[in-house]
Amino acid sequence: MALDPERAESLRRTWWEIFVVDTLLAAVQVDGTLQFTSEETPDVPLPCELEQDTHNRGHDTCPSITGRDLDQSRHLLLFEESDLSSLGYRVEASIILRKCLLAASQEPIHALDATISSWFHRLPSNKRVILQCNGELDQMTFQAVMLMHCASIYLHFPRSRLLAFLPFTRHIFCSVPPEVISCSAVPQLHTNKVISAAVDLSNIASLSTSVLKQSPFFCCVLVLSSIIQLACRSARLEGLHSTDLHFLGLNLGMLKSLGELWAIAAVSESRLRDIVKEVSGVIGIQS
Repeated sequence: MALDPERAESLRRTWWEIFVVDTLLAAVQVDGTLQFTSEETPDVPLPCELEQDTHNRGHDTCPSITGRDLDQSRHLLLFEESDLSSLGYRVEASIILRKCLLAASQEPIHALDATISSWFHRLPSNKRVILQCNGELDQMTFQAVMLMHCASIYLHFPRSRLLAFLPFTRHIFCSVPPEVISCSAVPQLHTNKVISAAVDLSNIASLSTSVLKQSPFFCCVLVLSSIIQLACRSARLEGLHSTDLHFLGLNLGMLKSLGELWAIAAVSESRLRDIVKEVSGVIGIQS
């Protein structure tokens, strides 16, 4: 017996929300691990758009794409990009981030890097404008873009030149980038992509000064971005300018505002400021 459209959509959203949250917890927690460890991505249909009237139109217009289609890239050939909802792009971003968290060997690196780049190119024009005309953020697309920048960091950071310059962050709950060191013939390429992703996370934070609808996961992502930028400061890499400090300042400012909603943001912001002072002091001594 088939479920009515509203109940079916509720089940789809609940299932994929668990999947996305599991991915985020593994990415931003100290010693975080994936709890959902199935070898294959679930063959579960993706959710509809948030504003879609599932009661009247769900059977006709909800996409028939499943998570396994996304995992195996079948949707690139069989479906139009407009068939994917904002929640669907968020699920796809989560699948890609999971792959980057598990990318221990050199073999899939180029493919995953291409997947990340193509995701941004495939995003339809109506979903690229995260800040809507009414001043509100499209939260699902915002989170999808956030996940993709995190995926880039986790893919490239272990192969970059920044590992040796990580500041001491043991006492920050959600601040541990990947620690697996992997040799690369082109570490500067990976370093540039890590820096770019960290700055892009700051850029999406600048889209709105309101933090009322931001989740604690975004607090942790801002901490991750800040740690990468502090490592860049410690490394004193060529090509970094004083203006780059504004991105770090933006992260700290956002964490301060988020601290009024989430205790984790307030604690992280305070400890990050201590690290900033420590790193700045070391740079001053070496100058």
